[in-house]
Amino acid sequence: PLPCHDHVRAKEDTTVSLAPWEQAARSQQAVASRVAPCPKCKVPVIRSCVGSHETSSQACSEQRDYSCGRQCGRALSCGNHACRRQCHGNAGDVAANKAGPGCQKCEEVCGKPRPSGCEHECARRCHPGACPPCKELVRLRCHCGSLPLVIKCPDYAACSSNEARDALRCCRDQCPKLLPCGHRCHFTCHAGDCSSAAKCSSRITRRCPCKRLSVKFKCSEVVPATLECDSECEQHKLERQKSEDAEKRKRDAEDEERSKAEIAQFERQQQGRQRKRKAKVQEEAPPSWWQRNRYVVLVTILIIVGLAALLYIMKRGAAAAVVEAVAPTIKRKIRRK
Repeated sequence: PLPCHDHVRAKEDTTVSLAPWEQAARSQQAVASRVAPCPKCKVPVIRSCVGSHETSSQACSEQRDYSCGRQCGRALSCGNHACRRQCHGNAGDVAANKAGPGCQKCEEVCGKPRPSGCEHECARRCHPGACPPCKELVRLRCHCGSLPLVIKCPDYAACSSNEARDALRCCRDQCPKLLPCGHRCHFTCHAGDCSSAAKCSSRITRRCPCKRLSVKFKCSEVVPATLECDSECEQHKLERQKSEDAEKRKRDAEDEERSKAEIAQFERQQQGRQRKRKAKVQEEAPPSWWQRNRYVVLVTILIIVGLAALLYIMKRGAAAAVVEAVAPTIKRKIRRK
């Protein structure tokens, strides 16, 4: 602190500026009393950073907001992560360690552990409270592999034992796998080993050689390789043989009658063809001499007539020439006479 400075005497310059045409100004000094200003306060003041992480000492007159450079660290609204921004203002409630308007918004994916048996991620972004139930579907094959199954993930994850999961994967159909005896497994779609072949309850049918007798046995029982015929089978064989012989004779008789009818029809056809052939030969008699040589005779006659006409014309022309040559001589002799 300074001593009292309300009335401080100090010299003041009272020089008055004059116009150019006036005399030079005279410098006058006077002693006056004035109030001196108070100096800046240097008292140290404790001040917190804008994020209220730490405090520091500043001169009272030089107080200012400052950032300590640390991460904000206040819990975001998701309740799972903290603000990662550098110390900033509007950081929210300090005592409750809750994020304020100036803190960042959480954009992380939900990292909460999933329920036992669920392998899918949470569909929501990072959020407070428990995750919603999983809506994904689990695609599996039944135990026998013949049918694809679609099961809700919560239902599958809720199974607390392997027996419960095996029950969900059962398609309620008979197991298609074959036992060593060649029959299908008698269990419904199941996990693990199939039923024992020694307990196979499938039926096996054995017939006698004539196929009349038939007996059914269980596969697990001792089954005979063949079944012998009895006296009834022998009687049945004789009756069947007689019936087959009678049927054969009937077929043979029918075949013979059919053959005879076909032969008779063929002979009738052949006879008809022969009659037609004879009639055709009779109608086609040998041609006469005139029919065979009429064209030659006609051509010969035409040639002869032509030659005769030519000779006639030639002779008539020669005679006229002789008459014309002799006529003047005859005329002269006649005149002389």
